[in-house]
Amino acid sequence: YYLRSVSARDESTKTLVLKIWDLRLLTDETDLDALKKRLQEDLKRSELINERLIHPKLGCAKLRIHLEDIAYCVEWQEWSWPEEEAQQG
Repeated sequence: YYLRSVSARDESTKTLVLKIWDLRLLTDETDLDALKKRLQEDLKRSELINERLIHPKLGCAKLRIHLEDIAYCVEWQEWSWPEEEAQQG
């Protein structure tokens, strides 16, 4: 599983809802190679919303976690995205 995005935060329950990519159906090297090649293309953020357009076997799920369960956080920046798309988050 890989983190795709944070979709919600609930202050009252101190939880986050994360969207994760599920790679379990990508079972052979050709699947993984196709996914890697697709992700290296110049994709717009809007194209990353529908995982089936990235790869037909790529799945997505929501995961609710408590803030206290987070050990650390890494923020990744993609400098090739146009500024107006980066503002959309």
